Amino acid sequence: MPAPADINTILNAVYQYAIDNNGNLPGTITTSATAICQTGTTDCTGLIDLTVLTASEKYLVSLPKDPLITATTGTASYTIIKSANGRVTVAAPLAESAVITVTR
Repeated sequence: MPAPADINTILNAVYQYAIDNNGNLPGTITTSATAICQTGTTDCTGLIDLTVLTASEKYLVSLPKDPLITATTGTASYTIIKSANGRVTVAAPLAESAVITVTR
């Protein structure tokens, strides 16, 4: 089951990246809620690629993923979206009881 701590970990890394890059979020984050690509996946077509967060392990060693995901490629079962005003929301739409979201 996805954990709220994983969502916060992703958000913290995104905002640390922004702090280090003059307030700019990773360029792959869009204004449409889109699934995040797992660390190590070579083809992130249709997914949000956040390898800028794991490059050289600067912000994260790897992106968290739902522990129930056994595939080694594809989605990490989290989505990310930015609003027109630059607020970022990470969600775990596959959570057992309800969708878990955090916005900053």
